Amino acid sequence: MFARALRRTVVASTVLFAGSAAGSLYLSPEKDLFFLAKATSRSLRTVTTGVAVVADYQWSLRSSVTEGMPRDDYVALKSDIHLRCAKRMLCAIQKNGGVYVKLGQHVSALEYLLPAEYVETMRVLQDQCPPSSLEDINKLFETDLGVPMKYVFASFDEEPIGVASIAQVHRARLQDGRDVAIKIQHPGIRTFSMLDIELTAGFVKMVKQLFPDFEFGWLADEMRNNLPCELDFNYEAKNAEIVESHFRGSDRLVTVPKVYWVKPRLMCMEFVEGKRIDDLDYLREHHIDPSQVAVELNRIFSEMIFYHGFCAFIWLRTHRPHPVHSFPSPGLVHSDPHPGNLMIQPQPVKTPVLPLFRLFRHPRNFKIILLDHGLYRTLDKQFRHDYAWLWESLIRGDEDRIRYWSKQVAEVDMYELFACMITGRNWDTITSGGVKSDRRMSELDNVTSSAAFYFKEISSVLAQVPRPLLLVFKTNDLLRSVARSLKLSEWASVSVMSMYVLETCALSGEVEGVSEWARFVLERVLARVAVWLYEHNWL
Repeated sequence: MFARALRRTVVASTVLFAGSAAGSLYLSPEKDLFFLAKATSRSLRTVTTGVAVVADYQWSLRSSVTEGMPRDDYVALKSDIHLRCAKRMLCAIQKNGGVYVKLGQHVSALEYLLPAEYVETMRVLQDQCPPSSLEDINKLFETDLGVPMKYVFASFDEEPIGVASIAQVHRARLQDGRDVAIKIQHPGIRTFSMLDIELTAGFVKMVKQLFPDFEFGWLADEMRNNLPCELDFNYEAKNAEIVESHFRGSDRLVTVPKVYWVKPRLMCMEFVEGKRIDDLDYLREHHIDPSQVAVELNRIFSEMIFYHGFCAFIWLRTHRPHPVHSFPSPGLVHSDPHPGNLMIQPQPVKTPVLPLFRLFRHPRNFKIILLDHGLYRTLDKQFRHDYAWLWESLIRGDEDRIRYWSKQVAEVDMYELFACMITGRNWDTITSGGVKSDRRMSELDNVTSSAAFYFKEISSVLAQVPRPLLLVFKTNDLLRSVARSLKLSEWASVSVMSMYVLETCALSGEVEGVSEWARFVLERVLARVAVWLYEHNWL
């Protein structure tokens, strides 16, 4: 059986590699031999790494080895395979660079969905993006703007202030004296992007045909759908404009840098001072409470997910109401909130005149700066509605309703697994109504080991859920990671979200009877009071 599968893999891989070589020749500008050689080597590296990974799983987990094996030994064996394969993939990603780094970063964000061996191994990619040279940047400016940089800027800092997989950011000063941040796409990334995307998608399809249990089409689909938009900064500028309009006039402590001008590979933005949101030393230096920052961040993203695009009865909201028409439907959700895209900026606050008020008021002396608006997900009203009711069921621990709303949101039958994926909690914790309880280390270890043990089942669920939900998963995991770094309790995190969940449900028109509606409203008010007390160090 294994020998036949191996032969099929070799034949399919040969076909895939031949196809990628032909694609390289087709995409080669003027049949550039350097491009062709580099593209072919990247294709060969991708195919051989993929074959090695698939073969390792098939050989190491063959029935003659695993039959009758104790569960603990089986878990340890799978952990060893995950780590081996993750290291193989990391090596190939680092050598190929570009789009593959983006793919690895996406994997590293799915903390509660993928085995810890993959997440931890790929995490190094967050801070290992080499910058493009000043010479290449100059050439890109002349190509895209038609003039050298020296005619655009009065000064330009050669050292980038941030480097990511797709672009890097420099500080500069325009001729009119304005300080700006210039986002510059790595000049070579578009050259190979289409080939890389199609090669990855082709390999994933090949693996699916040969080994139906390995379901990773969703990952290739995400790359194919999202990357072209991320490579065109016009999309990012438009997203920034929309999200700024969503929060304009509200009391959310959030800022989106203004975009002055944009080209597909260049973007000139307002320069905003600040530091990473997880820089605890910086927060202490400016007397900023990390818990308040984390609570506010949860409010911002809860509004994105549950409010923007949900226009009915906005008088219940905690902020000054926007006109109904200012919330477009469907709305947009920032889907890459890792600490590098979230900055904190100290703000002066007014001290209450009466000393008595100072005892009760703990002012919020900061703003959160949202950066990198290339990866957004559109969520329509129906999804927001169903997702809110799913979370209401999860918070209450109602198994029947969890089963129903899991089916409505994602069309999944494995609702227990799906609920654990959404919350990052054990099923026993969920059904006992303990989603708001703080995690014990034993539960965290159990969730991590379960992600490794149920690897195929989780991949199967990810393959069938609606595409918007994939980036919601990623957003949730990244926000949990930031909350942990800011020492926010699980109770406070879920309580913040529950305010928005309860309001959305109460206003959906599906709450039966005045008493039930009043219960939702009262619970929402109590949650808001509890969060306020937590923010002001009374809980």
